[in-house]
Order: sequence, then C-alpha cells, then structure tokens
Amino acid sequence: LATLGENSFAVSGLSSFTAPQSVLTAINLTAGPNKTVGGKSGVEVSMQRFAIHGTGNLTKEDVLDAIGNGSGYANIIISGYITIESDAFSGSKLSGSITISSSITTIGMSSFAQCSSLTSVIFESGSQLTTIGPGAFMFSGLSGSITLPSSLTSIGGSAFSYSSLTSVSFQSESQLSIGDEAFSS
Repeated sequence: LATLGENSFAVSGLSSFTAPQSVLTAINLTAGPNKTVGGKSGVEVSMQRFAIHGTGNLTKEDVLDAIGNGSGYANIIISGYITIESDAFSGSKLSGSITISSSITTIGMSSFAQCSSLTSVIFESGSQLTTIGPGAFMFSGLSGSITLPSSLTSIGGSAFSYSSLTSVSFQSESQLSIGDEAFSS
C-alpha cells in the first residue's frame, strides 16, 4: 500500500486498520485509537510486527519509549536483549503475540502481567531462556497453547495464573522447577 485515496473508507464499517510500520509511514498514519483512515474516523490503527531491539536489560522505560502504553501495537518482536526486567510490559495495551528472541535468558517478575490483549507468546528456535519469573504472564490474555523452550529451568509461582491457556508443551528433558500455582486460574 503506497497511497490511500481520499474518503476510501468514509462510509464503511471499518473499525480497525493494521499494517506494517512502512505502510503506516507511507500513508501518514500513526498507531493508536480514534484515528481517521481514508475519511473514516474513530478507527483503531495498529502497527503490525513492531520490533523492540537493544542490548542488556529491557526496562519499563525502554518499553514506554518504544510503544508508550502499547495501544495500537500488535505482534511485538523483542530481540537482542538478555533480560526482560520485572514489570517491563505490565499493564500494556499491546495486542496479539510477543516473540521472544533466542538471546533472552530471563523474563522477570510480572513482566507481562495484566496484558489482557496479549494472546500468545512465541519463543524463537534456539532459545536460551532459563527463567520465567513469578507472575510473569499473570492475568494476561494468553489463550490456546504454548510451547516452552527446552532451555527453561525455572517457572516462578503464578507465572501463567489467570490466563486462558488450554495446552502447555514442555520440551525440556532437564530438571525444570515449577513454582506454586504457576498455571492456576
């Protein structure tokens, strides 16, 4: 999509519009609620496959700088970091999936807690993840199935509590420690 004609959605029932960052830039749109797209107002605009890339520890401040409160951002890819710190995305309005790169070894306490529109977590092949902290995905919108990487050695208490997961697959043959109420609802 290189151009968007005037009033191209003006009398449509359009309520959401999702596109890669390059497309949003080309048609002069930013992600967020209540945007006007092709003459149609009140549209939720989402950015598709947005990457947060860096080194070291991913902090709450880094997340706020990159995506604000997450509104309008879908299918986030986190790469280059080693640790996702405690509360980094907690309460964020991001939606869809999170892809955790193979470089990440630790997901801190409550990192994605209360991300009610987060529906899935994807761990890249070759994951080095060893620790998912307590409450990391508590009260998130996770649903369906999740496959945990073979490198994982510790899942903290209440890590996935109050999510809607229906299937959990463990690839680990190592000693995996799972904390109290890790998957309770």
